[in-house]
Amino acid sequence: MADAPPMQIYQLHVSLLAISPAIWRRLLVRSDITIADLHYALQIAFDWSDSHLHRFVIHGKAYGIAQSGGISFADDPRQVRLSDLGLRINTRFHYEYDFGDLWRHQLRLEHVLSLEDDRTYPICSGGARAAPLEDCGGPGAFLALKQQYTPGWIMHQLLAILLSPETVGLTIHEAKTLLAQTQEVLVAQQVAVYANQHHFCPHCGARQHAKGQHTLVLRTLFGKLTLPSPRFTTRPFQTGG
Repeated sequence: MADAPPMQIYQLHVSLLAISPAIWRRLLVRSDITIADLHYALQIAFDWSDSHLHRFVIHGKAYGIAQSGGISFADDPRQVRLSDLGLRINTRFHYEYDFGDLWRHQLRLEHVLSLEDDRTYPICSGGARAAPLEDCGGPGAFLALKQQYTPGWIMHQLLAILLSPETVGLTIHEAKTLLAQTQEVLVAQQVAVYANQHHFCPHCGARQHAKGQHTLVLRTLFGKLTLPSPRFTTRPFQTGG
């Protein structure tokens, strides 16, 4: 009887296609990981909710966990392991999630590493940027939303208010009120950007969950500002280190 192949670690680079700048993760998984478990690892790494259909396409063949009313697969995803599929360095394959929005992930085998007995796999060892929100419309809609709500767009909207005919000849009180409203919008945007940056894991970019919120009150030249200060939990998905 032939000996079982030695356990190895596959270093996978996973990126969302049709998105710029790139949203990506680097995963370390055991070579005996099943298709089913790889699906769950990707769901966690990209903070998807596993509420839509999915499939892998590897060497032209589809694999996945069948759902009622969805597509069926020839193989049991709990029995098919990555080590069974003849992957080589730089082999690419795809994982598709949500056939409506159609998020296509490209997976590339970067390296084959030795197993470290003191580590628990899978591990998310790197990445950049948070994944899009579920049901936002797909890559095109996601990029359009990002383009619309840029700091330049917000400043343009504020200048349009300040320079409109209705603001000419304001009294000091009216001008102060308008500036207070402008300050509130700008600071709210800054807080949203800051909170968004800290809402995601610094190691892999996956979304962290809020566990509470403080309220900050700031005194300014134009009055008080009340700002939310969220607190986030760390994610259970192990990171490299």
